[in-house]
Parts: sequence; structure tokens; C-alpha cells
Amino acid sequence: IACVKPQGASSEPVCTGEDYDEGTVFTSPGYPYSASTACDYFLSAPTGKKVQLEVLNLEANSCCDSLVIYDGYMGGSVIEKVTGSMANQTFVTKTSNIMRVSWQPNGGVNVKGVAVSNLII
Repeated sequence: IACVKPQGASSEPVCTGEDYDEGTVFTSPGYPYSASTACDYFLSAPTGKKVQLEVLNLEANSCCDSLVIYDGYMGGSVIEKVTGSMANQTFVTKTSNIMRVSWQPNGGVNVKGVAVSNLII
């Protein structure tokens, strides 16, 4: 898993680019105190396997902030675009062994952001 900071995103808090082991909980930068920094996460599984993402907690402004889950790398089809509040929801890649998870705040004011975990299935 890699986290990539989009160009032009604010410098604090940061999208670190850490690698996460399967089953590790990872969060949007600043979670649970600030949700204003965009970040893309790329999760991969071995060929022939799929990536499963569990949204443990999402708190986003329905007007402006979203979590977009893609089947594949850049340019992949959208599995789901979610906003508002959500907990314990699961999403799985359909055709790819790569999932892009994109936290896209447009303000991120007074919300926590997102906490997720992934599995290879």
C-alpha cells in the first residue's frame, strides 16, 4: 500500500506514503481531528486475488468531502463514491488486483475524515 499526496495539497497534516500491512488500520491525514488533506492510497494483491476494503469509520461533509474507491490504478472504474457518515462497510475490486482509495476533502471542516482497513481475498 502506498499513500500519494496530490499536488497542491496542504502541507499539514501530511499524506506520508507509508506502506501498510494487510489488516492494518490506516486513516486520512489528521484523523480524527482534521480532514482537510487529500490523499490517495493504492492497495494491491497478488495476481488472481482481489482487494477488500472495509470503511471502519467515515465522517465527511455531505456537500463537499468524499471517499472515492476505484477498481484499478489511475483511470480505473469507480466502485463507490461515499460521503456523509458510514461505518463497517466493505468494498471489493471487481476486475483488478489493485484498488485506489482517494480521500477528497473540499474543506474537511469539523469532520474526522476516514479510517479503513484492507484484506486480500
